[in-house]
Amino acid sequence: MNAVQFVEIIMFRTSFIAIALIASGSSAAHANACAETPEFAAHRTSNSSVRAQFNALSRGEIRQAIHFGEEAVNSGTSVRHRAAALSNLCAAYALDGQAERALTACNAAVEARPDSWRAHNNFGAAQWLSGNYDAADAHFSHASELSAGESEIVINASLSQCAAVG
Repeated sequence: MNAVQFVEIIMFRTSFIAIALIASGSSAAHANACAETPEFAAHRTSNSSVRAQFNALSRGEIRQAIHFGEEAVNSGTSVRHRAAALSNLCAAYALDGQAERALTACNAAVEARPDSWRAHNNFGAAQWLSGNYDAADAHFSHASELSAGESEIVINASLSQCAAVG
């Protein structure tokens, strides 16, 4: 088992426990959910740069993800691929601590594909990390309307619920 697989297993178990506790209505669920950070949802498309960006994000190689994302955005690719690259850039910039660049990329992704649950989810996650909890909640809610039940949306909705109870 490599380090990435180990981290994925731990994240899955932590997410599963938090979701189970939230479903049970436990006050411990709120404490556990509050301790979590938002989840980003990476896009994978047939575009080679976006696919490389997705793979880099999945491996935690944030600088590589930024490189491939900027390459995809500047390549003149289709709106769908560009929106996916922007949404992934949103996540990568946010994870790299570049909040302003993250929010700019998120906004561009949502403008390009307003029907993308991943773009709204990532915008919400970037807003959350920036301390803009109301804006984050609005994007998490919209992502849920577009595709309820996705694991990232469930986790992020629990963060918003926790903040409201808080």
